[in-house]
Amino acid sequence: MKVFAFLFIVAVTVYPSCLAKNDVETYYLKDKIKAAFECVRGIMKEGIPSVGLPSLDQLNVDELNVDLNKLGIENVAGSLNVSALELKGLSGFFLSNMDDKVSVLPPSYELIMHFNEPELLLETEYEIEAEIYGISVTGTGRASIKVTDLVLDIGFKGELVARKPYLHYAHIYPTIETFNASITGLFDDEELSKTLSGIISDTVLATVNDNSQAIGDQIGDYIKQIINNVYSALPLDIGDIIEAIVDKCS
Repeated sequence: MKVFAFLFIVAVTVYPSCLAKNDVETYYLKDKIKAAFECVRGIMKEGIPSVGLPSLDQLNVDELNVDLNKLGIENVAGSLNVSALELKGLSGFFLSNMDDKVSVLPPSYELIMHFNEPELLLETEYEIEAEIYGISVTGTGRASIKVTDLVLDIGFKGELVARKPYLHYAHIYPTIETFNASITGLFDDEELSKTLSGIISDTVLATVNDNSQAIGDQIGDYIKQIINNVYSALPLDIGDIIEAIVDKCS
């Protein structure tokens, strides 16, 4: 989760910094922001070894614990623990639309934008103990997930204070075109796991698209908490990394 927090730091910190460095004196800076995102796409793929920033595509996470109770999804509760997670495709995103409200007047900024992610591939080991729509779900095994045409409606409002980002508000509303899961080890029954993989695929697709705003507000609140306390949470020299990205993208 620390890596995801860092990605959001890039969004809320680097772009206003790039714009300030270039002495842009306008509220509406869509072209500059789009160019900055294109630059960061390359950085996500290549990393910046000189400041210890690795490639984020593919993304590797040793361990991640998810409290399903905090996702804000009705009739979903319990815990999900994943390990040896590999996520491919993060750098494939593109900025598809920016709303008229794009205001950057350092140190304050407010942006609303839409991202498209053509395809994400996730492989992980997992352990789950949950209650989902009244059904007790347990299992330990491997999960492979493919998501296509993920669209994120992202909005944030914040400011820079002594080069540190502070978020007042954030949301990330997701919608997806397809969600295909292949999961082993559910209820220690492989035939049942295959059947349930299809049901889970359909259910997740409907749940995400039908509850996009509730999910996005919860994610936004969580990201805001991480960002506003990130300097004590991340084992990275954020200042040096931001400066390196600003130099590269400005």
